[in-house]
Formats: sequence, C-alpha cells, structure tokens
Amino acid sequence: ASKVKKVVGGKLRIGSVGRYDPVKNHHQFVRSITDLPMEVIEQAEFHFFGVSGEELFHEIDKSKVAEVSNIIRARGFVTQTDEIFNEFDILFIHSRSEAMPLVFLEAVERGKIVFSTNVGDLSLYLPENHVMMNITDLAFVDFLNDVISQKNKDYSYLDPYYEEVMSDHNLNDMLLSYRALQVEF
Repeated sequence: ASKVKKVVGGKLRIGSVGRYDPVKNHHQFVRSITDLPMEVIEQAEFHFFGVSGEELFHEIDKSKVAEVSNIIRARGFVTQTDEIFNEFDILFIHSRSEAMPLVFLEAVERGKIVFSTNVGDLSLYLPENHVMMNITDLAFVDFLNDVISQKNKDYSYLDPYYEEVMSDHNLNDMLLSYRALQVEF
C-alpha cells in the first residue's frame, strides 16, 4: 500500500465512486451536503463518479441544489481509474449495503484517505473514527462537518491499517491459492 497522501491546500476534494443504485445511497449523502453550514460547504467540493447530474439531483429540493451546484460535480461514467483518483483527496463510501467495495481497495492502493459507512467489513480495516455506524441524515451531516473542518489533519495513522488491507487482499496470493487448489482459469 502507498503511504497515505496528505491533503494539499485549497478546497478539500471529496470523491464518491459508484453507479446509480438506491443501495449506493447517493440521495441521502447529497441531501446531507446541502444541510451543511455554508462556511463548511465553502471549504469543500464533491466529485461523484458513475452518476449523472440528473440521477444525483432528481430527488433533492431544487432550491438546495442551486445553493451547492458550484461544489457538487456529477462526473458520469469515467473509464480511466487513475483519472478518477487524481480528482479527490478523500474517498467517501456512503452505501447502505455492500460487500467489500473494490473502490476501497483501489483507494487504499493509491494511499487515498477513506471514510465509509459500515459496509463490507470496512470496520475491520479502518479506525473507528473513519466508519459511520449510524446512517441517518444528521449522522452524515455531523460526520461530514468533522471531516471537512479537519481538512489539514495528518492521516498518516492510516498507514498500518492500509498495510493490513493490502496484505489480506493481495491478488497474487489469492491466485497462488487458486493454483494450489488446481483451479483452471
């Protein structure tokens, strides 16, 4: 795993990667962004990969969307993974239910800071203060407020967590295990 990258000045760039699906919980996450105090909203920008603006905003109050339209970007489907991960400092996984998210493994591999709801056993691989156990609008607002307010925080404490993730989810080791079982590909 790469060492955790530091957030570099300017606005905190928070990313979300996932197709449009109710289980991905885009609407609650966006609704929570619109409920943040304006002085907090102005410190961040949000990049949503895998969804269109129409999908992202269709259930959100239009007047609230207008207030945050300059900081929320629906980027649609992007095929270049490196391009996606270069566009944000922090990955936020806001799903209601999910197995081990591949995007989590990709983010860890690149040293990105990750916050998540409690899905896919991520509570085993992230410290307690990076996992939302309660998925309510208020919990999202409080969680986002804390993350954005501490945008210059040193996240190097994540390095040992990420080393464990990469050790447990090493593709080469998995392939060797399959070969040992004499499984044909």
